Amino acid sequence: MKMTLIRSVTRAVLLCLILWPVLSTAETAQQHATPPNFKPIGAATLKVALFRIYDAQLSSPSGEYLPKEEPLLLELKYRREIHRDKLVEKTKQQLADRIEPELLTDVTATLKSLWPSVTDGDVVAFLLNPNGNGIFYYNGQHLGALPHPQFNRAFMDIWLGQDSSYPKLASKLRGER
Repeated sequence: MKMTLIRSVTRAVLLCLILWPVLSTAETAQQHATPPNFKPIGAATLKVALFRIYDAQLSSPSGEYLPKEEPLLLELKYRREIHRDKLVEKTKQQLADRIEPELLTDVTATLKSLWPSVTDGDVVAFLLNPNGNGIFYYNGQHLGALPHPQFNRAFMDIWLGQDSSYPKLASKLRGER
């Protein structure tokens, strides 16, 4: 009887040890996944020459473009392989006239350590909250947050600003036809 009890307890402990990493990972992934109940505002594809770079979609809880009133989620589904250094460099170029040089230097270093290289089908998402806080995701997994409202809003303006380098893309993303 004592041996049976010891075996049962041992099996239960082993089962817990085996399942704990799986359950822990599932819970962590759920806590850090991109927001589930957002509705699309607009979508567009960025092409340079004949090459598709990414498909972009902007979403919010209401499905309307209300940048100061509710969160915005920008998702970029890449259609080609791009190294992290190139992503960071292009972002730095786009931000050069939008934020102060010191902040740009700090944020560039952070992005280099935060962002991965991407391949066809990878999704990089950015969630901008009305308070200016921003969170990056990669294929639905939390990458990190940046507590720099000036950077976060300027980053989103690369795609949504009236002075975007791609005005047609920006208009479509904002839901303007």
